[in-house]
Amino acid sequence: MAFDYKLTRLDASQAIVGESPRWLPRQNSLIYLDIIGQEFRQYDPITGAENCWPLEQLAGCCIETSDPQKVLLAQQDCLALFDFTSEMLSPWCPFEPENLETRGNDGRVDPQGRFWISTMNMMHEPRPAVGNLYSVTANGIATQHMGGFRIPNALAFSPTGDRMYFSDSPNRSVWQFDRDPPTGALSNQRIFFEFLPDESGIPDGASVDTDGCFWVAVAKGGARVERRRPDGTLDLVIPTPADSPTMCSFGGPNMDQLFITTLSKHIPEKDRANHPDQGALFVVETGHQGLPEIPFPIEPE
Repeated sequence: MAFDYKLTRLDASQAIVGESPRWLPRQNSLIYLDIIGQEFRQYDPITGAENCWPLEQLAGCCIETSDPQKVLLAQQDCLALFDFTSEMLSPWCPFEPENLETRGNDGRVDPQGRFWISTMNMMHEPRPAVGNLYSVTANGIATQHMGGFRIPNALAFSPTGDRMYFSDSPNRSVWQFDRDPPTGALSNQRIFFEFLPDESGIPDGASVDTDGCFWVAVAKGGARVERRRPDGTLDLVIPTPADSPTMCSFGGPNMDQLFITTLSKHIPEKDRANHPDQGALFVVETGHQGLPEIPFPIEPE
């Protein structure tokens, strides 16, 4: 089911672990992270200009907020606000501050404005099952929903918000939950799809389009992005030049461009320049329109 989609490698800096691409419609630009490189980045696909800001901590997720000049980053010990005007990063609320071995990983804002964010161990391989899933309200109140994850990923919501998708990547499957939109309560956990033994890769970051189809980057040698129908069956496959795409996210003026981050950490540092596709940022015209990301409604200072 591979179609002839043409991926374009953008003129962005090579990332060690690129992650969390998010389109900012009010700035017509893309934000994303290099987790291991400890950088927050903003890329302008029109001009090719890129800004990179160093981070003091590992951050696994970045999201748009209701303030067009601020984005929220999920770091090791807190959720922090980055201000484009001052180019400063300020703690917003504590986030597992008592656990020095975890950091924020995959996250997304639900249609009701809650920020759902997962955590994972960042110190040990293989990853111990100590990760959790929280939802955070605009006033900084966090509720833990589940725990016991190694590498939580693939967090996304259906167009109506009554279903949530989530994965513990090493399990090589994605779960689907029923979700009560007003309260965020989860129920009826079941397998949405799982990879067969002869299929390569693990599910990583994901997005949903306006048809309710689920797009997922298949990392760890998967070298592809898959589109899954609402019933979990495979609709199409987009091969990637990079071995490990880490997340796919819709953007562009019409929300029909799919931006794909990748990683290069498996390539020795001295050789990475000879493998420009690994750790690159890609874009592809899909012919499908993605759901816009919901800005997190931070309370004004």
